Amino acid sequence: MEERADVKILSRDITGLLCLRLAGLGLQLAAQLVVGRLAGPAGLGIVQLFTSWTCVLGEVSALGRPSHAMKSLAVARDRASRQGLDRYLSQQVRGIALPWGVALLLALPVILGLKERGEFILLVLLASGCFALLRLFSEGLKALERPGISVLVETCGPSLAVLLACAGLWLGGKDIGGAALAISLAVGFALSMLVLAVLLAARLLQNSSDKVGGADTVAPSTLSALLPFWGGGVLSILLAQLPFLLLPFYADVNTTGQFALAYKLVNLVGAILLLMAAIYGPRFARAWHDSPEALRSLLWHSQRSALLLFAAPALALLLFGAPILAFFGEGFGAARPCLLILLGGQLVNAATGLPGVLLNMAGQARLEIRCLLLALLVACAGCLWLGPEYGALGVAVAYSLALAIKNLASWGLAWQLSRRTPAAARETAL
Repeated sequence: MEERADVKILSRDITGLLCLRLAGLGLQLAAQLVVGRLAGPAGLGIVQLFTSWTCVLGEVSALGRPSHAMKSLAVARDRASRQGLDRYLSQQVRGIALPWGVALLLALPVILGLKERGEFILLVLLASGCFALLRLFSEGLKALERPGISVLVETCGPSLAVLLACAGLWLGGKDIGGAALAISLAVGFALSMLVLAVLLAARLLQNSSDKVGGADTVAPSTLSALLPFWGGGVLSILLAQLPFLLLPFYADVNTTGQFALAYKLVNLVGAILLLMAAIYGPRFARAWHDSPEALRSLLWHSQRSALLLFAAPALALLLFGAPILAFFGEGFGAARPCLLILLGGQLVNAATGLPGVLLNMAGQARLEIRCLLLALLVACAGCLWLGPEYGALGVAVAYSLALAIKNLASWGLAWQLSRRTPAAARETAL
């Protein structure tokens, strides 16, 4: 009965979060449509390149602290005192902001000396620091059972800024160039970070009035504790953004924009897993801490939910991919073969559920890192082999194959972990 009640709660949480996520994704699609119509594939290419480098450098700057915060706060939220939670989060903010600030100051003279793309690079670096802190605040909110608002702000912030910038420039009769798109994205990341910081502070006030006898500290974020999360986070974002880091070597900015639209449409399906991670992540962490044998049931439930949510949008893209692409403007129809290939990789992603999140939350981040390394090697080798001859199509094949291999490997390890006895599983994690 308890298990059935927990499944009902999970299903209700996923449904509510899906509605919020769909609203955010609708705003993202609107931004893609406006940029595609007004600036063409080249405009979408610039948006995607800016976003990809911001996310990669932001994840490097985050040093694994966001994932550590989700795991630690999910376990400690009902046990630690208010002072303990505040002290922990202040430590995480300083741990991200200080190294990022020093690195930015050291790089500034070099960037300002660049004649071309210097402003673009500076904006990316500024946005990456905001993204790192945004991730920290977002993961903290998810751990404190506010996944919906965190996902909504993450999704909507940059897209809303782009839409407002495009509307202002269009009404003013001005061209929508790459500089305007880059500035609007940087502002969007900064505002999203500030909003999430305020929401997290408010949630802490609600969650924990000072508890008598509450622990004064949360699990410390030592270097040894952070490294697995950092390695896993960086490798994961590298794998997700790899097509756009390598595409400039094999395609021009127009082709990059066409590929970006196909990637975004398919990732609307993949985003289902991201929103599910916001719900399952804290549950995996608590199940590992309290009852590791429950991990198997949670993993299976994540697979079933992902496939059910995946089916309808995937079928729509399969049947109506060509007219959907053409709706975004002239020149996007050529991306349909890439869309179908990328859809195949996401099918495996959905079928395996959330094994990577389970491994991270169960203290097995090192195993997830190995899976990500394997996938990156496959993706890089595939791009080097297929990219020069087939361009964007070759990159799509290499990326989808790597994504499928990574998820199957993670699922095998997660399933094996869930079948161990609690004592043996915890021994392995230590």
